[in-house]
Order: sequence, then C-alpha cells, then structure tokens
Amino acid sequence: MRRSFFGFVGISLIHSALGRVVDRILPLPLARQADFEATTTLKFAIARWRSGSKFRGRTDIRVNVGCGSKAIDGYVNLDIAGFPNVDFWDCRKSLPFDDNSAEFIFAEHVFEHFEYKTESFQFLTECHRCLKEGGVLRIVVPDAGRFVSLYNASWNSLVPIRPLIPRGDGYQDAWLPNIYKTKMELINAVFRQGFEHKYAYDYETLDLHMKEAGFEDVRLQEYNKSASSCPPPDLRDRQTESLYVEAIK
Repeated sequence: MRRSFFGFVGISLIHSALGRVVDRILPLPLARQADFEATTTLKFAIARWRSGSKFRGRTDIRVNVGCGSKAIDGYVNLDIAGFPNVDFWDCRKSLPFDDNSAEFIFAEHVFEHFEYKTESFQFLTECHRCLKEGGVLRIVVPDAGRFVSLYNASWNSLVPIRPLIPRGDGYQDAWLPNIYKTKMELINAVFRQGFEHKYAYDYETLDLHMKEAGFEDVRLQEYNKSASSCPPPDLRDRQTESLYVEAIK
C-alpha cells in the first residue's frame, strides 16, 4: 500500500508537469480538454484502487449517474466531480456493481457527454450487465429532434423549450452564460457546449443505440413517467427540452 501511495504521488507530479507542457502547445480549448481527461483518468485510477469493491455483494441498487451536486437519498450517486455524498466514478469506462444487481439506473443530461459509439456503447453495455431482469435504465438528454423541428419556426417557439429570456437583440440562456442572436448559436451551444457535449440524440437514434447494446425493450417516455416502480427523479426545470427514453432488461 505504501508503494502504491507513492506511485500515485509520482503520477500526480508527472501529470502536473505534462499539463504545463500541453498548455504551451495546444490551443486553450484543447488544452483544457486534455487536462480534464488526464485529471479524470488519474482520479479514476485512485478511485478504483480505494473503493472498487465498495458495492460488491449489494443487490437492488438504484443508481444516479452524473448527478453533479444533486445527490438523491436512497441512490448510489456517481460523478466525476467531487461533491458531498457522491462517489467519484468514471461511468464512461465501467460501473462498480455486480452483474444483475441494479434495479434502476438514472442518467439525466449526462449521456450526451459520452463519445458516441465508444464511451456511450461501453456505458450502455455496462448498464445492461448490471441491471437485474426487469431492471430499467432511464436516459434523459437534450431532445435534438425537438430543437431541429423548431429551427425554421419563430424564436417564440424556441423560447419556452430551452427556456430563453429576451435580452435586447438576443436571448439569454437559462443554463449557460450565453446570449444568442441567431438560432444556430443556440443549436451549437445546446449540442456542443464547448467540448463537453459529444453527440445529439433523437428517439430513433437512442432507440437504435440501446438495442445495439443488448436491450430489446426500449420505450419513449415522458417527464415523471416510468416503467420502473422507482419514481423517476427527473428535474422539473429540464422537462421542456428533454427526451426521456427507457430500456428494460
């Protein structure tokens, strides 16, 4: 254990030195992304070393993936940011649960942060592995189909969806510190969010992706309605812009 501890200290120092080099070489957005991934990889290695078996042997687990600061009582709350009552785990790589041990996995506005066909597929197959028979995976993402369908409509149609607040000759985002003067600025912010968002989903695409990962029963759902006996902890503030999809094992 002593050797492992000093090994992690050494890795941290190397990461710090590499970070300074990367900052000098790459454009700022790419440098930030590289630093984020390097830091997350290091923290995840430490998390697996310290608590990789924390949930082994447990059944009937309810999981809240990518919860940020919004931990939910009665759930295992996972995120790659440090918050009270939240376990650090990089769910793009794995889930720390036994096979057939989870009854409900909830992921609200986090799946779009996963690289499509690599991280997203890994996450879906991990969910399929961990869920019990009849267990439910509930994914909530920005509804690309809704935004695209309203692109040629007036701003009045888009304002309640995000929602947006009129500001002078533009519209203030309720979630980001942005003011949009064109609809394309809004679309790029919603589905790119700098380097954070990796893919835009409509129901057809998410249905296909879930079935490719092994789920046979995929359903389009609504806010606060679920096939699970667990009441879905959907955020009311996100319902107007969200797509709700469930996969049942």
